[in-house]
Order: sequence, then structure tokens, then C-alpha cells
Amino acid sequence: MTKHATIAEDVDLDRFRSPIRVLARCFQRSRDNWKRKYMELKSELKRCQVRMHDMAESRQQWREKAEATERELAALQGELQRQLNCSGSESQKKVLSPVLAGLAP
Repeated sequence: MTKHATIAEDVDLDRFRSPIRVLARCFQRSRDNWKRKYMELKSELKRCQVRMHDMAESRQQWREKAEATERELAALQGELQRQLNCSGSESQKKVLSPVLAGLAP
């Protein structure tokens, strides 16, 4: 006895008005649509995950670049301040003080 025969015996087929072949086609089409929808959603999820990973990686690279630039700017400001303090005249200090103040983060 097959599995299908067991199912047919358990279900009262007389209450269905549509032929079994029509129901089978309908159920198969429903299953195929569900599988197609699931596969589309799965591929969209994968695309979104890859995009999110790429964006996070890009953001991290930009953050590191910005931090390196800030460190370089701070070092240059410190060097300029040291040079100004060591060898600059009072007139140069008056002229460069606003410039240094504008460069401060």
C-alpha cells in the first residue's frame, strides 16, 4: 500500500467536487509560487547582507582615513606652534594666531 492510498482512505474524497487532477495542479502551482517567492526573498536578503557588509567596511576605511588626517593635522599644528614660539617675532605671532585658532578642531 502506498502513502497516497493511505491519504486517500483517510480523507473523504466525496466531499470535494473538483476532480483530484485539478486539485493536484492547483496545489502544485501553489507550492511552486511559494517556493519562487521564498527563493526571491532569500536572494534579496543575501544581496542586502552583502551590501550592508560592504557599507560597513567602507565606513570603517573612511573613519580610519579621517582619524589619520586629524592626527596629521594636529602634528602639523603642533610643529607650526613650536616654530612660531621658538623663532617668531611678535608681529608674526599676532598674524598667525588667528590662523592657528581657525585650524583647531
